[in-house]
Amino acid sequence: MFASFPDDGALNAMTLVERAGRTTLTTLVQHSSVQARDMHINSGMKGGMQEAFDKLEQVAISLRG
Repeated sequence: MFASFPDDGALNAMTLVERAGRTTLTTLVQHSSVQARDMHINSGMKGGMQEAFDKLEQVAISLRG
């Protein structure tokens, strides 16, 4: 946990759905308050998450063979 973040956590859910040979990943992050949500969004985490998802996509592509 980052020092500037409140001590309350967030519920994270990830769902993978396959349709017509394509898989879609949906991520839901549910915070306990608007303040906690806004702090999360404004933390700059979007770039890091995108980088992680891009790497995950490359792993998935490599597993197709």
